Amino acid sequence: MSTATMRYAPRGTVVVTPKESNDYCFVIRSGAVDISSEGDSDSVPVLLDRREAGRCFGYATILGDNASRYRIEVVEDALLLANHRDAFLDVCRANSQFRDFFSH
Repeated sequence: MSTATMRYAPRGTVVVTPKESNDYCFVIRSGAVDISSEGDSDSVPVLLDRREAGRCFGYATILGDNASRYRIEVVEDALLLANHRDAFLDVCRANSQFRDFFSH
């Protein structure tokens, strides 16, 4: 994915917002993010997962519905490798193992 870009995201940055479109698959180079659901209208969001260096997020909005179901917030200053939808889908078409990894 030669079109990937490195992004710095300080703690507190919301990278993906629920119901918003997302065109990137992010690989965490350093730092950590929390993935949470919206919860009920009067409740606090529910923490679903914490992802750290080496993990990725955002691919579900590329392979499925473009609107995110989750809030993804940086909890430790992070370097994120951002892979655009077009490049990500090109690799999926060219490599079935890559596609299968992200679709399961």
